[in-house]
Order: sequence, then structure tokens, then C-alpha cells
Amino acid sequence: MTTERNGDNSSPASAVIKDSTKLAILDVDGTLYPGALGVELLRALMKGGLCRSDKGEAVLDVLRRYRAREIDFATMSVTAYGLFGSALRDCPCSEVERTARDIWERERSRLFPFASELVNMLKDRGCEPMLISGSPQEMVGLVAEELGVDDFRGSLFSRRSGLYTGEVELSSGVLGEKERILSAITGGKDVCLRGSMAIGDSLTDSALLRLVGKPIAFEPDPELLSLALHHGWMVADRDSILESAQALLG
Repeated sequence: MTTERNGDNSSPASAVIKDSTKLAILDVDGTLYPGALGVELLRALMKGGLCRSDKGEAVLDVLRRYRAREIDFATMSVTAYGLFGSALRDCPCSEVERTARDIWERERSRLFPFASELVNMLKDRGCEPMLISGSPQEMVGLVAEELGVDDFRGSLFSRRSGLYTGEVELSSGVLGEKERILSAITGGKDVCLRGSMAIGDSLTDSALLRLVGKPIAFEPDPELLSLALHHGWMVADRDSILESAQALLG
């Protein structure tokens, strides 16, 4: 990826490029959808006896401990992905995909009402929307299909012979991973990050917000809100997001 960075960014790989493709990088959980699709999938798999319940319960306990501020974000995210992968071990991929579709049919109505309008507005303003989410790829792909977004990436769990191996290929919600995902998706393309937008709600989105010239912290958690106020990023909620995005895009 050839990049032109926001002046406040301190990330290592940077170079100046021509004004070219502008992106709109969107988080899903807590940004386009008021919850965590990966958690919904895990609970459904546990309920259906399709994954290891002990490991699934351990994932939920790690999330509870983070919300109670007993562990930090980095510890929570790394631990949760490892346990999620273990919970999926020997689970048929086709069953997980089927469960993901069932979950999405139930949850799709919970997408924030602005989501489709936001994606369409971004396209009309010359930005290429892209979803980068911490939830599993099996769920993120369904959101992308719903919204008409071609480029997307979620967490990836290793597969072999139609079964999950228990290993994690991509922990997309771990700190720093979203920047690497963006580089992989856009590798070889001329991308104008100064003219691009990123919207996210949590600390894991901060790397992307630093990269672009048009960052929006959406209903941010306390850690991201602190960063947003420090860097002067726009802060928006579900009632102001469309107006905020329009204002930044001009």
C-alpha cells in the first residue's frame, strides 16, 4: 500500500503518493451494529452444542473481566481470540457458516438505521467503503453483503478438511492488527489516506483513525474518547454520524 499519512501519525511505514483512491474504513461491532456479532455467533454455537462450551464460557468470562476493568484491552483481546479458536476446534466449517447465516437473519434488523445510508453516501462522495471488524469473517461477510461492500475482513480461524483446527490465523480485534489488515487489502494500490475516512468505536480502531485525514470516533469507549479529544478527532453518535461524515467529506 502506498500511503500519505495524517500528520499526527507516528506509524512506521509511510510514503507520499499522488492523490488517488479514497477509502472509508468502517468498524462493525459498536459502530454499524449495536453489539458484538462474534459473541452472538459463539452463544448460538454453544447453545446448539456445536463447539466446546467450556472454552466458549471462558471467552465470555474474559469479556466480563474486561468490562469489570479486571484486565486491560490487550490482554482481553489476545486471550479471547485464543479461546475462541479453541472453542471451534473440530467444529464443521459448514455448521458454523450455517449458524452465522441464521444469526444474521435474526440480527440484521438491528443494524443501526444509518448504516445503509452512510455507505451509499460515502460511495456517492467518491470513497470506497471497506469493513474491518474484530468479529469472525463468517459474520462480517454477511454484513458486507447486506450493505453492498466489496472489501471486508474479520477474524480468521484456521481450517483443514472442512473442520476448524483450533488455531487463529488472524486476530483482527487485537491492537495493531487493523492497520496490518488495511495494508494487506490495499497492497499495490495507490491510496490517498489524507482524503480517506475511518469510523470506529474502540481502542482497536485507533490505529486506523491515526492513519486517515478524516477520522470519526463513533460513540467511543473511554479509551478511544480520550485519544479522540487529545488528537482533535471528530466525535459522533448515531444521531449525528451522517451529518459529521458529510461535514468532513465536504
